[in-house]
Amino acid sequence: MFPGNKMGAPGKLSKEGGVIATSIQPICGGGCTPTLELSEGEKSSEKLSTPPYAWVEGPTFFGGMKDLCCATPFTLSSEKGKSGDIGTFKKQAPDNAMEMICAFCSDADGYEVTINPEANMSETQKLSFFGTLVQLDYMFFEKDNEICVLNKDASKLIVTLCNWYCCGMMSPVNVAIPLR
Repeated sequence: MFPGNKMGAPGKLSKEGGVIATSIQPICGGGCTPTLELSEGEKSSEKLSTPPYAWVEGPTFFGGMKDLCCATPFTLSSEKGKSGDIGTFKKQAPDNAMEMICAFCSDADGYEVTINPEANMSETQKLSFFGTLVQLDYMFFEKDNEICVLNKDASKLIVTLCNWYCCGMMSPVNVAIPLR
């Protein structure tokens, strides 16, 4: 994250300096736990100049039909382990028929964000947290599979039950229903 409207070529902005906060996926992506490390300040070529002040961690299984049945929680914690002592971010499950139809037919999502007032976060840390929420939405919920699709020859309905996260990779868990 940069203060203000920083213009430049993607991938080269951080080399120019002025970074106020970063959210970085660790090596191996947190194993079976989707993880981002949040830090304040500049980033050198290989290491953060400041250690992470928080970790955002999520569930191993999310998306697909699972998102129609239950909320998907991500925690913001001062240490690894999903304590959520700083805050939480939940992708909400639909509450009524209209929300169910919107969730099934579009990419419209509802979120609940909570920050613990006792966490004593700086303004930059709060900014970093909200920027990371946008990043999480893009990484995990905008790039996932459709809930239901027909295969190329329309002989099967492919239903995505959920996505399985492992070492930075999302793999869909699908059921194929023959139509012929």
